[in-house]
Amino acid sequence: MESKQNATEPRKIWLEKFNENRTSIYMLTIMGLLIVSISSWSMISLREKTEHAWSILGSVAAVTEVDPSISPDLKVVDLYSKSKTFVLETVGSLDALPTRMRTQLAQTSPDVFSLEDLPLIYLPEMVQKMAIRLHFIEQLEEQLPLVQNTSAAPWMYYSLGNLYFQDGKVDKAIENYKNLQSQFPQHPLSSKVDVDITKAEKEIVWESKNALSTKWNKVEPGINSAKVEFSTSKGKFSVNLIEGLDSKVEEHFLSLVQNDFYNGLIFYRAEDDRVYSGCPLGNGKGKPEEMIEAPAKDLLIQRGFLVLDAEEGSDEVGSRFYIQKRCSFNNTLDKVVILGIVDDISMATVEQLGNFDVLLDASVLGQPDA
Repeated sequence: MESKQNATEPRKIWLEKFNENRTSIYMLTIMGLLIVSISSWSMISLREKTEHAWSILGSVAAVTEVDPSISPDLKVVDLYSKSKTFVLETVGSLDALPTRMRTQLAQTSPDVFSLEDLPLIYLPEMVQKMAIRLHFIEQLEEQLPLVQNTSAAPWMYYSLGNLYFQDGKVDKAIENYKNLQSQFPQHPLSSKVDVDITKAEKEIVWESKNALSTKWNKVEPGINSAKVEFSTSKGKFSVNLIEGLDSKVEEHFLSLVQNDFYNGLIFYRAEDDRVYSGCPLGNGKGKPEEMIEAPAKDLLIQRGFLVLDAEEGSDEVGSRFYIQKRCSFNNTLDKVVILGIVDDISMATVEQLGNFDVLLDASVLGQPDA
């Protein structure tokens, strides 16, 4: 009897201790379970982020190949903000698409009523490539901080470097290549990017010597620049001279306007993409008495551009000009002497201009500040 009582004594003491510390034991148990749950959730979350990062990298590889593959379901509205803004500002509207493209679009995608609803495969090839690059640059920049300690991080730095290089932002390319080397010095890519950094640094030197920058620069009308109004047989349209226009080009053009050079000239050629005027002979071969040399810029041709038409085989411009009515699907990058931008409202008049319509009058509405 006594031995049985002795055997139950430790159990009784343990139960008493347990009851005394029940709350603390329960709290520790709950905290332990929470820690395990949070750790498991973090591991799952990190795994999902890593998988998502590799998925993005796969998409980047697919669209940056020589023969890129763009999903027919990807629309302008699906792009990241900077990329979407680029498309909207470059193309303008569905009306800016070539006639054949709008006809095809009406047949295959009759539910597309705005540029934001447009699948990317209908955009000009150069606009398509630039939009995709901007889209993935934004996406990679957003995701990179979330996967810094994963196997995807060095490849994201490398992909960002390549995308920035292709986009003409060579300094950003070098920055990402060097981030890869400093944060992942033992990774195989770390030694590989030495070649890429050298190539990028040579590109910067070459650009500085040739006064070139990125392939696409946003062209803005100047805040204090002159504005010219043209009256035609189909109505009026206005042109805002661009920001940073070469002074001698501006003076030359405004002099022609103020001396009534354009009054009475015809629009001698009208195409689906462009309309031409400014030729004193009316056949595209005439020129004013004074010609000037003008610096041409490598620009993405956009709807609304008013471009001085250079003499064939020379850098000289005179009075002839054309207005871009559509985004070009062929020569989307061209060396041009852009003079100004026709505003959106005026483009409705430009669209109506055809062969032998008359440019009745041209006048300067505003002068740049002295």
